[in-house]
Formats: sequence, C-alpha cells, structure tokens
Amino acid sequence: MGINSQEVSYGFGQMGSAFIDGANKPLYPPKDMVIVAITFLTDTKLELLATNAGGLTSDTITDAAGETQSPWIGTDVAAHSVANYVDDDMHNSNGVFTSTGIFELAVSATGKIVPGMIIESATMFPRDLNDPYIVKDVHSSGLRGTAAKRSNPRVAAAVAANVADGANEKGFFLDPNTIGIGGAIVDSSNVFPKGVTIYGRWTAVEIANGETGSFVAYFGQ
Repeated sequence: MGINSQEVSYGFGQMGSAFIDGANKPLYPPKDMVIVAITFLTDTKLELLATNAGGLTSDTITDAAGETQSPWIGTDVAAHSVANYVDDDMHNSNGVFTSTGIFELAVSATGKIVPGMIIESATMFPRDLNDPYIVKDVHSSGLRGTAAKRSNPRVAAAVAANVADGANEKGFFLDPNTIGIGGAIVDSSNVFPKGVTIYGRWTAVEIANGETGSFVAYFGQ
C-alpha cells in the first residue's frame, strides 16, 4: 500500500539533502523541488541577495490581486512585512461619505485591492481577529471602496472612527492566510546558531561571503 503522508519524507530527508561548509558555494535544489528545511551545524551567517541569486531566496506565491509574494523568511525580501498591500493615505473624509464603510485611498491602490481582502488600520478599521473587516467592493477606478464585517459581508459596516482627508492613516490589506504584518528581512547582522533548524520553501541558499559556517539542507516539493 502506498504512503499517503509525506511527513517521513519531509522530516528525515528521504527526498534528498545536501551539505554546505563554506562561503561562495550557492546551493540550488533539484528541478521541481525546493529547500524545505535547513539545519545549521555551526553558527552561520547567510549571503544577502547574492550576486548569483544564492542568498536565502524564498519561493513565491501569487495573492488574490495577482501580486507576487514571498511568505517565507529570506535575505531577498522581508516576508510578512506590510501585508499584501499597504496604503499611507486612507481616510473617509471624516464620515461625510454616504456609506458608513467607505474608505478612500491614494492613486497607487488601483488594481492591488480586491474584494475579500481583510482591511486593518489604527482608527477606521482596527484589528479584529474574530470578525475582521473585509473589502466588500472597490469602485471609482480603485480609489474608493466599501468595507464590511466578515460576519455579514453583504452589509457595509460602520467604521470604528472617522478620519479626515488630510489626516490620512495607514491601511493594511491582507489576502487571508497568505501575508501578515511586521516581519523583517534577514540581513548581515543575523546569525543562525548551531543546532537551529528553519523551515520554509526556498529556491537557493548560500553562506555569506567571507564568513564560515555549515549546514544541511533538505529538499521537498
């Protein structure tokens, strides 16, 4: 009988592994595979966005708006840093819009916000883990939209507080279950200590130029 679970293959490296112990040796996984785990055998710094793309390079996904995102930590981009889209110029004209859930955005928002995204901001749409605000629709060439509570997405929800035009606040838009807020990029000051294993999906990894270190990388699909 075949194995239905991939737990053993991923957990113990049956799909392949590789050993690296020196700088200037970028590691790339086999065709149609990615690096799913890295165990550090000594304290190790990783290459930044490498000359030959050999840094800790995250695999990517495409979010609901068609944007390319990297959900796993890396030296190429900051994973889960500013949601799927962030807009610095969100307001509701201090409540003068006719619909209670309407928000207005900067021109740069066009095409990057789609219905179903979670919307969060400090004043108008504060974080609610149980019943978040979601984007109900986007209109006026993508510059204005309507928010609703997930519990009743057909009805615009009242904003928590009004924001005047000119006192604009930062709004975060999240494709559910894909990208979060607050993450940082792995940089030249970060050391992965001996014995630590990190998990994710990467297409390349390399020890930082001029540094020593060693690790075992495990492959998966």
